[in-house]
Amino acid sequence: MLNFPIPYPDELIYSTVARSKIRAGITSPKQLLEDVFANRKVIATVDLPCHLSRLIELYPSGHYDVNSLAYKHTLFPLYAPFCSGQLI
Repeated sequence: MLNFPIPYPDELIYSTVARSKIRAGITSPKQLLEDVFANRKVIATVDLPCHLSRLIELYPSGHYDVNSLAYKHTLFPLYAPFCSGQLI
């Protein structure tokens, strides 16, 4: 997907993906999943999104890594204290 938006400070990935839908004029949720994640079967979630590595590919090289995206743009920091180290 060209021109995937950079998340605003503290914006969740879910919101960034929704913003990309509006900007691209995509009307089909399945088409959005195909364009963003290259997979129509991805389940979009607000709190802990999956396929972050695919999103990293949409940004300029070195702009984000999975950890920074997870900590800055998901609810992972709220869940992490309650997870065992093996789950993180």
